[in-house]
Amino acid sequence: LEFARAAEDYARSKPPSNEQTVAIATAYWLQAEALTRLNQAIKADPIIQRALGLISEEGLETKLGADLILARGRTARILNDYGLALASFHQAHDIYAKLGVSRSQAISLQNIGSIYNDAKDYERVLNFYGRASKTHPDDTALDLASYNNRANALRELGRHTESIEFYQEALQIAENIESNILKSRILSNIAETQISAGDYIQALNTSNES
Repeated sequence: LEFARAAEDYARSKPPSNEQTVAIATAYWLQAEALTRLNQAIKADPIIQRALGLISEEGLETKLGADLILARGRTARILNDYGLALASFHQAHDIYAKLGVSRSQAISLQNIGSIYNDAKDYERVLNFYGRASKTHPDDTALDLASYNNRANALRELGRHTESIEFYQEALQIAENIESNILKSRILSNIAETQISAGDYIQALNTSNES
């Protein structure tokens, strides 16, 4: 957040131009992302609106425009404005798709999936996370989120065997990147699923692993 604010100050020190406007909007975006990750979405939201006000209609069709729209969706979701969040994620996805930015497109699809997860529409969760994986495959961070979230949805649907299979895929990634925290969380998810399936002995063994 401090670096993003310094970036804004630096941009404002330059002569007025289109490049300066874009630089200030970019600094706003970075500030908003930092605030959101600091659990201060209520402070991030007006900064995003300020940045969007600097961007022309044509500018909205750029990656920066899509990044700002995606950020607006994230803050809207946190602030319980699900209508704006869903519309923003779809709009960002369509812009990324036109630009051919597959990773950001996949992130948008995962965010759409998160909305349906909040709504407990687990079939749509599976659909959007599955689409995200196909859009940008073989990405460690995205694959980990995809496997874990699809496993959660499958568990809620009572499809325990499939759920554990997806958790195992997520666990393999966590092991590959040597993240003990993620391994522990995923093992806990597996144990919970085994309890839901009535497999108490295996759940106890899994809990001991975590």
